[in-house]
Amino acid sequence: MKNILCLFIIHSLWLCSCTKDKANISPTTTTVSYVPISVGSWWVYRYISRSGDLDTMIEKVLSKKVSQSGDSLYLIQKKTTLFGIDTIYAFVTKDSIVYYKDINRIYVVQKYLFPLTTGAIWSDYAYLSDTTIVNGIGQTTINFIHYDSIFAIRRDASIPYNLIEITLIKPDIGIIEQSEYYNINYPDGYTIQLLNYNIVK
Repeated sequence: MKNILCLFIIHSLWLCSCTKDKANISPTTTTVSYVPISVGSWWVYRYISRSGDLDTMIEKVLSKKVSQSGDSLYLIQKKTTLFGIDTIYAFVTKDSIVYYKDINRIYVVQKYLFPLTTGAIWSDYAYLSDTTIVNGIGQTTINFIHYDSIFAIRRDASIPYNLIEITLIKPDIGIIEQSEYYNINYPDGYTIQLLNYNIVK
């Protein structure tokens, strides 16, 4: 648990040092530029639980369905030794990605609106009070790899779990780090850090 708390302190300091400039994003930039999702793409993360358990999480895009409007629904598999296999569904439009727990798109896991700009804010609707804000753009080093032009995104869901989620997104790669922390009454939480990835063009 000390490791998780240390990570949040480091992230807080990093966010304070982020530039307040607006992101230099072309109007034609699409969702895929931020979080590239394509069939066959995969990401490998170091997984650290709130209790300090270590694992490796493999996230892979398995399939895609396209609606009549041109939006896409992707099936994504997540695999760890601790929890086995889990699946989520990513609904992708030209200006958003919404992750759902179910194929019927009822239970929202996460939501990102694009383009990402400092100060952008939206509601995730997964909990009674659920707000996400883009805190800024900065740089970081994860597992000895340096990343610049990173978007830091903070999510607060105060009811009922007091969830705090910090996500670092590197355009053209996707999520390079994410930390999730709940209050003491809900003993869960984790940090994932990117180890390797392969984006299918």
